[in-house]
Amino acid sequence: MKARELHELPLSPPAREILEARKIAAGAGMPNDPVFPASEGKPFVNWVRLLKRIRRKIGEGAAGKAERFSLHDIRRTFVTAMAERNFDVDLLDQCLSHRRRGVQAVYQRAARMGERARALEVWASLITESEPDIVVVPFARRGNV
Repeated sequence: MKARELHELPLSPPAREILEARKIAAGAGMPNDPVFPASEGKPFVNWVRLLKRIRRKIGEGAAGKAERFSLHDIRRTFVTAMAERNFDVDLLDQCLSHRRRGVQAVYQRAARMGERARALEVWASLITESEPDIVVVPFARRGNV
């Protein structure tokens, strides 16, 4: 976490399946072993290089900052899609680990884990359903792109 604070989030069944498969593929035997390790088996930290690869792969390699993909686009898409499905913004902010401010930060302490779990199950169904307008871009291992 960027804020260096604990952020608990219930994982949907598809997310757990992906993590379990990655754990096996990465040879992660210990609980703290990374499931998406860098090539040296250490935690992945090169987000800039990854973003460049993603942008090249989706045809935005030369796009300006305002027009190109960023990781915040995923967060924005999550909140927008889930608000369209009547999940309240406070709950969605909790899913993204946004800090509460003012009086709400003082008085509203509910974790709403059951509701978070439901929201993430709906999100998982949205991104795993096979729809004609969804484009999945395959990535080869680094060096093969």
